[in-house]
Order: sequence, then C-alpha cells, then structure tokens
Amino acid sequence: MPFLAILKGLVDSVPCAVGAIIVDWEGESVQYQCDSELYDIRFVAAHLQIMMSRLHDTYNTKLPGAIEELAVTTDKLILLTGAINSEYFVVLLVDRRCPVGIASYCLKKTVALLKKEI
Repeated sequence: MPFLAILKGLVDSVPCAVGAIIVDWEGESVQYQCDSELYDIRFVAAHLQIMMSRLHDTYNTKLPGAIEELAVTTDKLILLTGAINSEYFVVLLVDRRCPVGIASYCLKKTVALLKKEI
C-alpha cells in the first residue's frame, strides 16, 4: 500500500484531523496528506522529529523500551508523533476538538501498517 493512501486513510479516520506526514530521522518529509493550507505540515513535522530524536537520544539508555509516541498540545492543535522505527516517524495534526484517544489509536494502527511497508 503506498504511503499516500495510508496517510489519507489515517486523516479520513480521525475526526477533525488536519493532516499527517511521514518524516525521516533528518526531518525531511517522505510523504504527506494535508487538507488545509493554513499549516506548513512539513515545517511542523521537521521540528517534532528533532524533539523526538533528542528524547530518544537522551532517554534511550535510561528508560526501558523505546519512545513510541510524543504528544504536543497547543491552544489550537494536538500533534501526535509515532515512531515507525529509529529512522522514520509519522506525525498527525488534529484540531483540539478531536478526541485524543481516537487519534492515538488510529495513529498506532497506521504505525503498524507503515512498519510493514518500510
């Protein structure tokens, strides 16, 4: 299944989703699906990837297990980042009205699909 179809499925399955993007460990976008021109999803994802990488580097030796998900909440958005593997991440942007449990569940299902593809 191509990445765009997977991301479109994620965005379509999450209420109030703004977009989703796959980024590599350097913050470069691999593929994205965004229905809104209000957000530069590539810019947001690159910065979240930096945070995810720093957390991974800092806590990798101190915590049991790997970091799988990072959530950032702003006054307008919730940004969920899921680790596909050590080199790729998927970021989901949702409106604050979105039930975060549903978004997190759908993100985890998408990460599982992407693990098979990458």
